[in-house]
Amino acid sequence: MHMLQSIGKIDRLQMTDAAHVYAENLVNIPNVVDVWLFDATVEDGESVDVQMVTDWLSSRIGCDPIFRRKLMRLPLDLDFPVWVDDRDFRVSDHITVDVAGESGWRPVEGAVAAALEMPIDLGRPPWRMQIVTGIHGVAGMPASMTAAVLTFHHSAGDGVRTVDLGKGLFADECPSSALSDQASRTAGWRLLSAAALKLPWALLRFMTGMAKGVVASRGVADAGRRGELQAPTQNWPATRFNGAYSGKATVGVVATDLNTVRAIGSAVDDATVNDAAMAAISLALGSYLEEIGERPDDTLGATVPMSWRNSDRNLDAANQFSLMSVDLHTDISDPRERLRRIHASAQSEKRRQRHEKVVRLGQIADSVPAFMVRLAGKAAARRQPGKTVALGNTMISNVPRGNPDLQFCGAPLVDAFGVLAIGDMEMLNHFVSSVDDRLTVAFSVDREVMPDTRRYAELLSQAFDDLAEAVGATI
Repeated sequence: MHMLQSIGKIDRLQMTDAAHVYAENLVNIPNVVDVWLFDATVEDGESVDVQMVTDWLSSRIGCDPIFRRKLMRLPLDLDFPVWVDDRDFRVSDHITVDVAGESGWRPVEGAVAAALEMPIDLGRPPWRMQIVTGIHGVAGMPASMTAAVLTFHHSAGDGVRTVDLGKGLFADECPSSALSDQASRTAGWRLLSAAALKLPWALLRFMTGMAKGVVASRGVADAGRRGELQAPTQNWPATRFNGAYSGKATVGVVATDLNTVRAIGSAVDDATVNDAAMAAISLALGSYLEEIGERPDDTLGATVPMSWRNSDRNLDAANQFSLMSVDLHTDISDPRERLRRIHASAQSEKRRQRHEKVVRLGQIADSVPAFMVRLAGKAAARRQPGKTVALGNTMISNVPRGNPDLQFCGAPLVDAFGVLAIGDMEMLNHFVSSVDDRLTVAFSVDREVMPDTRRYAELLSQAFDDLAEAVGATI
């Protein structure tokens, strides 16, 4: 799928993609991390090293042009960055191979934490892969596993997009997509002159867009007064996870049975798997804050990405989602009732996001010129903690992966999960993933504010048990 808008033969980032370039700073690093776990017990004994991985990947990176393209920014950001072929591309520059030094999840969690903390070099194609071999001692998993920690810059795509990129790499047959060298030969002078010429029109488009935005805002407000829409809470009480990020990440992983989570959801108003996962996270988050004496009396909320892929919006961006604000109802003690309320809140937000007037309002952002998006990104990076937060206290993303038949150097896939970046005001995030009958919740958090991730993982596991008991399901 072609994910980028073209200017002639030049691929230009969309506003939603470029925003991740402009908002990046030393601690707010917009990396998307995917972890792919393979059963190493079926390998033929050949040791996995950098050369072996380089040779294996060299024949596969043609599955998508993103693996061999880098970003070029225009002077003064007169227009959005463009993708150009990297003439100096070498697969080995993007690969590291390490051996697990201890049993259990810690080697994987350490590799993921490092991936979150380390910026992607945008002078090269925006990805890297760390291989961790010799993973062992993980309950319910093969005796020996190899992990591929695949990291992308967020400008290259959202969670759904990067999962698809990983599936392309690890597929049994990897189709090749040809690169055009037209972009790298003509991009510099052509784009700069074109951006300068169209700047007056870009400003006019922006002013027209803002006028339309005023009209659209009034339409959304009118729809709310008529009861067609229910506006979400925008002032959630801040917690320790909504402050200034230290830049030091840590990660935890909790796995459970997907069929049981489905049963939990279906037992309460036909709630979804994501609703059930949000309820478990809500219970764990509330319990953790209560144990340390910091649980707010008011309810907390979650920021939940809503994908627009496979919709009629026909977007060209690599990032195709909007952000919902879902009440986690942490003030409701009964797990079953909490799940019911979360499901109702999520359904209400989905209806609001799909409303034609809200969609129209969101489209206004496409008229903002590149240099203004850059200024907005810098302003967002300087946000200061307050007593309340907008959208939510934690992000919860869900990307199901189905039953993919994937392999790495002959080793079959056994599990995969994503990990969200963290940053200022967003220091605890959750990524819900599923492969076959296994559901995994990976949480990323500032280790300065949660030094005891094992305890939070225990609370997450207990939360799924409590929900199953409350609705009569079995784990």
